[in-house]
Amino acid sequence: MDKRLWGALAGVAAYAFLASRPSRVTVTREMDAHSTPQAWLDLVADVEREPEFIPFVTRVDVEDRRGEWTRYVVRLNGAGVTGWMRFEKRVRAEGADAGEATWRSMGGTLGAGQWGRLTVTRRDERIRVTARATTRFAAPFIGPLLTHASAPFVVYAFMKWLETMERELQASSATAPMREESASG
Repeated sequence: MDKRLWGALAGVAAYAFLASRPSRVTVTREMDAHSTPQAWLDLVADVEREPEFIPFVTRVDVEDRRGEWTRYVVRLNGAGVTGWMRFEKRVRAEGADAGEATWRSMGGTLGAGQWGRLTVTRRDERIRVTARATTRFAAPFIGPLLTHASAPFVVYAFMKWLETMERELQASSATAPMREESASG
């Protein structure tokens, strides 16, 4: 048999294998943080700053803000590939010790889609931050391949997102003016 035919058969078999598997990548990242839940939520809600914290995000254009909801478009550039995704994000506090951000995409390059949730809760002196997101590409034929190929980039991006936001929050709290405690006698 011709080598090209074997190559084509191997390619079809690989595609059939990937196409038959669930076509999404889910990432969960947890970390202990030092800042308050409200500081985390404020930074997550500030979507215009996402290029500072999320690898491959080069620009954010806010389309609409209504209460807890923000609709915006993210411009991406990673591994020499450019693209975009439109998101809706909701950020809300649940008292002083907890809160969450939820997001979902509403379209993107090659059918890119993502939905996720970030929770922030106080546990004693620490803050627990948990991010969970699912990403997929719905483009015909190449969607499953793109989804599986994107997995290392998605994992890296979420890890860096949490790490760089924590560094920013620590740096901003270190430079914040100290409050004077008043003693009453």
